[in-house]
Amino acid sequence: MSADLKYRPDIDGLRAIAVGSVVLYHGGVLGMTGGFVGVDVFFVISGFLITSILKRECEADAFSLVGFYERRARRILPALFFMLFVCFGGAWLLYLPEAFDKFAKSALSVVLFASNLWYWRSATDYFAADASADPLLHTWSLGIEEQFYLVFPVLLYFLYRWRTNIPLVIALLTAGSFALSVYGVAAWWNAAFFLPITRAWELGLGAMLALVAAPGWMNIRWLRELLAAGALIAIAAPLYLLTDHSPFPGVNALGPSVGAAVLIATGGAGPTLVGRLLSLPPMVFLGLISYSLYLWHWPVMSFTSFVIGLYPAFFPPVVKVLVIAGSLILGVLSWRFIERPFRKRAVFDRSRIFAASGVSGVVLAGLLVWVIAGDGLSSRIPAETQTLLASAQRTLPTDCTPHEGGAVCSINAGSGQPVSFVLWGDSHAEALEPAVRYAAEASDRAGEIQALGGCPAILDLLNTNIATDCAARNRALLAEIASDPRADSVVLVGFWKNYVRNANGKFFDVSGGREPFSAEALETGLDAVVAALRKAGKEVYIVADVPEFGWHVPRAVYLSQRFGVPLKPSPDLAGYLAVNQPILDAFERIAQRHDAHVVTLADRMCAPECPWLHDGNLVYEDAHHLSSLVAREWIGPMLATALWQVEVSQLTPGDGVGQPPASTPR
Repeated sequence: MSADLKYRPDIDGLRAIAVGSVVLYHGGVLGMTGGFVGVDVFFVISGFLITSILKRECEADAFSLVGFYERRARRILPALFFMLFVCFGGAWLLYLPEAFDKFAKSALSVVLFASNLWYWRSATDYFAADASADPLLHTWSLGIEEQFYLVFPVLLYFLYRWRTNIPLVIALLTAGSFALSVYGVAAWWNAAFFLPITRAWELGLGAMLALVAAPGWMNIRWLRELLAAGALIAIAAPLYLLTDHSPFPGVNALGPSVGAAVLIATGGAGPTLVGRLLSLPPMVFLGLISYSLYLWHWPVMSFTSFVIGLYPAFFPPVVKVLVIAGSLILGVLSWRFIERPFRKRAVFDRSRIFAASGVSGVVLAGLLVWVIAGDGLSSRIPAETQTLLASAQRTLPTDCTPHEGGAVCSINAGSGQPVSFVLWGDSHAEALEPAVRYAAEASDRAGEIQALGGCPAILDLLNTNIATDCAARNRALLAEIASDPRADSVVLVGFWKNYVRNANGKFFDVSGGREPFSAEALETGLDAVVAALRKAGKEVYIVADVPEFGWHVPRAVYLSQRFGVPLKPSPDLAGYLAVNQPILDAFERIAQRHDAHVVTLADRMCAPECPWLHDGNLVYEDAHHLSSLVAREWIGPMLATALWQVEVSQLTPGDGVGQPPASTPR
């Protein structure tokens, strides 16, 4: 492919397809379930254009690393830093301290050109339903490109100096990266998604186009037309064939990446019908603003999601239209008044662009470090609101030790009683721990909690979003608890509805694949656990889940008190039963088969409306985890009766009930 640097309107049209796919995917529009592949198209375009410029400079012996980074700084940093400053202001106004602290950490990683590494290390799931909580998640792709820019120009320069077979070296590196990507998707999908080494092959495809001359047969018009049409299909098909739970990148990224490369190649070899379509003025304009549009669309969706309490895919149609229109307007303004002026050397020469970038980066980093050091700056929030929000904290006991990928914590160990029960479950078991502790104190019992978020007591449960092998952990725990002579009872707690719903349809499947976890599968996996525990002589209590609010309670209360945003209606018992009845029915069947016990809380909590406030305290830490204070003081007495038949009203203060546990905030 020739490294001719004349303007290519068809490449801007290809950019339009890339950014349009991502925006429509994030907005849940037109059923574009695989629109995330637009980023892969961007990578190929970037690899081609950057290598074309570097090739020309190296061949003319005019390569300048400083000049290269000047061009990158003009292209990337002004619009990026401005977006970060605006997002900082939005987070300052809207976010609670914990969320503001998390925002500051992700924003600092963006300033350091390492956001993809941050999201990898923090085990972020790009495809999770709650991904919109982070307004900077989309910057992971900028991190990939920025790290590519740090390495590739220097590599290419030395390859030219050494007069090696440059296309062969780049081809081998590209093939190696692709092989790692394919392997990584199966072995460590999160790393494969975010790490540059498993994404470099997409940029490498573009680089190969710039380094290798187009074959002669590409001058044949009908063949070129056929290739271009096939390439367009290769990009378009994944937009609708792939979903959030398709293995990616790996093999599934080949279609859009190779398709983009073929369109660039055919467009450079001569005219095609697809090339003319890509060169239409609306496509070209969308391509010109694609970088700014990409920067702004996700923060707009994220902050809108935060305020209205819905994930972007579930926005009402009118909100989707407004959000996308607003993103377009901001993209145009950013392109016109930030991108274009900073590209003019007559206005901002090299020293000015480097100085402006450096000062902006230092100021941003200083602000973000200030927020992080101040744990989210709770002083921004009125004192009375802080007091109410503090009641929503969830705590865990301090006496916990690592165990099998999770932690084992003592419950009421100070009583001097031997361990007689185990609380086993996921993060909802952690949230219910203060209530179980209360019940244990009321009945003078001691126990342990075995809890790991995303890993309830269901056999053969696959959850690829956590580092621990949940299936292996559960089998080991089941054997350990069943053989433990100390524990005479086991309390099973889980976010059961989540596994039926399958949290985006991606993570939970008893067969080890990626099909949705069904109610039947839930019953099968839980039945095996209960059967084994009963066979070992343990009393088993299956605790049905608490009502799920569907909106983040502390956040909604904060927005209501500070900005007058109305609260959404609370759920009620009828709505809870409409969703959870299949699960409750499964619990009853399991209990009848094995003489186990089912404990329900919703019928005690909802009368019939399920409250978000109890005795002046917030009931939930978020949308579905109980706050520790309310769990202990309100749910604790319920469990004391339901688990061990202790009527709390008969207790006296000397029984030790009602004292707060030694704990640390989560």
